[in-house]
Amino acid sequence: MFEFDLEENSLFLDFITVTLTNKGGVKGADQRGPPYLRPMWQLTAMDMFRESKHQCCCGGMHVRTGALIVAILTFIGGVASFVYAIVTFNESSAQFTLNICFATARITFACLIFYGLLFEKPKMLYPYLVYQLFQVFELMALFVIGVIGILNPDFIINHFGNWFEFDDHMLNKKQRKTIVQIAMIFMVIGCFFAVFIGLWFFRVVQKCYSYLKAQIMPSRVNV
Repeated sequence: MFEFDLEENSLFLDFITVTLTNKGGVKGADQRGPPYLRPMWQLTAMDMFRESKHQCCCGGMHVRTGALIVAILTFIGGVASFVYAIVTFNESSAQFTLNICFATARITFACLIFYGLLFEKPKMLYPYLVYQLFQVFELMALFVIGVIGILNPDFIINHFGNWFEFDDHMLNKKQRKTIVQIAMIFMVIGCFFAVFIGLWFFRVVQKCYSYLKAQIMPSRVNV
């Protein structure tokens, strides 16, 4: 029995549709551009979509889907940071302003990704890439500080003592050093995973940027 796979023969159906369109056989068919070129760039776009370099999560999803997930998570994180900055407001207006600026930046960059994906504007993804790269370097710096703190807790106590609130009457020097080392161990572990996730986010959005940029080309091909 003859079976016709609609998905595998979609290009054949496009060719039939274009042929009928040229002859006036399909009412309301799309008349944009040279019809005889449509099968070629449709084939290019389809092949490009299925290429492994445009997949992420070990081939589990397309980079557009991955970039959308990154944008959603970034947007949620930005809103959470914004709310946290307001709830924890204190006398330090400089710290409050800094927190609000970072939260607003995250929300803005996430919205730019949404816009870039919706209207296929690869340049809209570029600000997020710069921001994420800055975040990764910041986390790497904290990672290095954490390692130094584990090996030499006195360095942290002398230079970053405001990170901790020690009661000098209840804790001796050895106890303070132990607390600092434990805190630095947790910070190093947290920074390690944060850097890994940050680089993954950066890579996904970078691949989506390349995909959107390359996707523009097939529709401009002339023979």
